Amino acid sequence: MAELVVEFSPVADDLRARGLSPGDRALLVYPPSLEFALAFGGCLWAGLLPVPTYPPQPGSSPLQSQPRASRRRLGGRGLCPVAGLERLA
Repeated sequence: MAELVVEFSPVADDLRARGLSPGDRALLVYPPSLEFALAFGGCLWAGLLPVPTYPPQPGSSPLQSQPRASRRRLGGRGLCPVAGLERLA
């Protein structure tokens, strides 16, 4: 359990510092990876509700982008700003 605290706690602290509160939904835009697992665990540690989705396919139309549609369903709140996500937003 201590290993999880070491991994998830910095992610959770960063999310709280960015203004996300327990109960907020967090959009996770990652392919299956260790980075996704850390973001997911960090969200749970911070009391957020993770909403996983795949990154858009290269060359796909922005109008068909799943992350954009997911952000609309989230009401524009709770975009999970963990490493690597800003470049997709």
